[in-house]
Amino acid sequence: MKLGMNTEHQAISRRFQNEADCIEAIIAMKWPNGFVCPRCAYTESNRLSTRRLPLFECGRCSYQASPLVGTIFERTHLPLVKWFQALELFLLPDGISALRLSQVIQVTYKTA
Repeated sequence: MKLGMNTEHQAISRRFQNEADCIEAIIAMKWPNGFVCPRCAYTESNRLSTRRLPLFECGRCSYQASPLVGTIFERTHLPLVKWFQALELFLLPDGISALRLSQVIQVTYKTA
């Protein structure tokens, strides 16, 4: 059974409703056992939330680590919600064309 555009979009919207949901999922995948400093491997940190995306500052060496660095989301200008929508649609059993993806997540064909 193929999903229609509304069904596809509703299923995704329920799971990742905003940027915060997406960033928390990325943090959980990047550091499943909690933050580990990429510089010194220390595990205690402060979460800095003064920017759109949080940073983690190591409690030992003060290195600031972004959860997006080293992922496919690094340096993106596209909202994470759109990335998550695209990934979920891309992984459908029949896949999705770039044209259809651009329509569903409302981005240009070039972006899709």
